[in-house]
Amino acid sequence: MKRILQLLLLFTLLSCTDLSRMNDKIYEVQKQHLLQSPYKDANTTLLKIEAQKQFRSSQIPKFLKDKIFNRQKLSDTLLILEDFDEMCSNCPSYRMQVLYQDTVYSIERELIGDRAIYKGKLESFDSTLTDEYGRRLKYFEFMEIKNKIKRNQNWTANPLDYGSDSCLDGNHTLFTAIYPDEKVKALYVRCWWPESERELFKKN
Repeated sequence: MKRILQLLLLFTLLSCTDLSRMNDKIYEVQKQHLLQSPYKDANTTLLKIEAQKQFRSSQIPKFLKDKIFNRQKLSDTLLILEDFDEMCSNCPSYRMQVLYQDTVYSIERELIGDRAIYKGKLESFDSTLTDEYGRRLKYFEFMEIKNKIKRNQNWTANPLDYGSDSCLDGNHTLFTAIYPDEKVKALYVRCWWPESERELFKKN
């Protein structure tokens, strides 16, 4: 486990042509989705995804590069969750999580003074795991989209179903799926709430 965590902390340039091409494709799909998004704040995220594209190309852990991509065909749909700060217009995500098969790989930003330190970790994907407050599923976004993909539902059709424009300081979230045939789909959500709490949140 210690060795895996050490590998997660090793950041490297994406030298592989396939990875660079996929990074470009993710950016283009996210950009098109933002331009068509019904959320009124979606256009404020355009600068964020430019910074995020650079972030992915320079700070994706070597562990992810070697173990997941490695010039092999994906055997499962790869899901990426990127959360962005409301206060910074051109910052990369403060948290990036990748779900592949039964493992979640995370890169999270920690501010130490005026420096940003990125830490990596991995965790088994557990559909019953709650957040630090014990109130909701820790990976509820992954669970919701994973279930919709399994049921062959169009999970990008109605972005407003997941969140709300009425929040003032909530997250800007981009959710991206890379299918085994390398098709990419993206979803932007403002203030994404778990299904069990969503109706109450929207009423308020």
